[in-house]
Amino acid sequence: MAGIYVHIPFCTSKCFYCSFYSSTSLNFLDEVVEATIKELKLRKEYLGCEEVETIYFGGGTPSLLSAHHLEKILNTIYQLFPVSQNAELSLEANPDDVNEEILKTWTRLGFNRLSLGFQTFSDRLLKLMNRRHNLQHALDCVKFLEKSSFDNFNLDLIFAIPTQTREEFVSDIKKMLEIKPPHISAYMMTFEEKSVFGVWLKQKIIAEQSEDFCSQCFLFIDEKLREQGYEHYEISNFARDGKFSRHNSNYWLNDKKFLGVGPAAASFDIVSRQTNIENKFTYVESIGKNIIPCQREILSPNDIVNEFIFNNLRTSRGLDLNILKNQYQHSLDENILKFLIEKKFLQRSNDNIILTPQGMIVSNRILEYFLIE
Repeated sequence: MAGIYVHIPFCTSKCFYCSFYSSTSLNFLDEVVEATIKELKLRKEYLGCEEVETIYFGGGTPSLLSAHHLEKILNTIYQLFPVSQNAELSLEANPDDVNEEILKTWTRLGFNRLSLGFQTFSDRLLKLMNRRHNLQHALDCVKFLEKSSFDNFNLDLIFAIPTQTREEFVSDIKKMLEIKPPHISAYMMTFEEKSVFGVWLKQKIIAEQSEDFCSQCFLFIDEKLREQGYEHYEISNFARDGKFSRHNSNYWLNDKKFLGVGPAAASFDIVSRQTNIENKFTYVESIGKNIIPCQREILSPNDIVNEFIFNNLRTSRGLDLNILKNQYQHSLDENILKFLIEKKFLQRSNDNIILTPQGMIVSNRILEYFLIE
């Protein structure tokens, strides 16, 4: 089984926290779509004969694409690759792009899962982050979803936003749980160097929330969502009724290939990663010459072990120490394991270790104990 990711690098405005490659000018959109279609053709052998079980349109803002554009890309995928009959087809969308007609169109095209960038229900904070939508757009989006055939969708939430109060945060969780989405992705605010917020942080225009505030928010989310029947199946992801993101879960399995097409898209063939250039003009020009404009990184044996440790510890299934030893010929330091268990950052069941909620908060620090150079 394999996955295909399609990166749509266009937005009508740039969120101040975002560092993903995207353009706020829709000029050249047709050319990028055509080049993406051609890249699919150039890389039709990349996945071998593996069946495609997930297709994910991310960005950027894929919901900006017309039905014609989406249909052309999807038709190309179905023509070139063996796609599973029950494949998960996901589309990222902004709440203000959603209406009754577009939901019918996306359903007709075959999409069966949406990922919606709500981020917060506070108009004040949405404006601070330069989000396109407002609270009313989000509420309207929910009403449209309730009338549609989409029973599998994700709502994105960001917490520990600069200047966010505890009251605003708690209100966000309350409103999210009133909606009861099948899936919730909850991300702590990060400050990427290339983003506006990253620049503002350096210039001291804004400030990060305290570690204590961030920890309290994370533990509150974990507690409240578990109470409502959500499984905390990955550090930032929660699902009800088994509606995990199959596409993202494949990334964390680390043993499945995925093909990424479009500017800035990444691909993985088990032994290496390729990342396309972050420039729509150079991308189109190169594809026009039958050249894939990407950088390739061959994974070393240590890289492969590190990724296995990192990806498994992110999930609720945890890290199987027997697989690590027998398949990867690597063992973790028992003294370090004992220390982290005593600190209540890890739980151990026989030969399986799992991050506790407290451990998830400091997961990057914990992983530093285990990664090999």
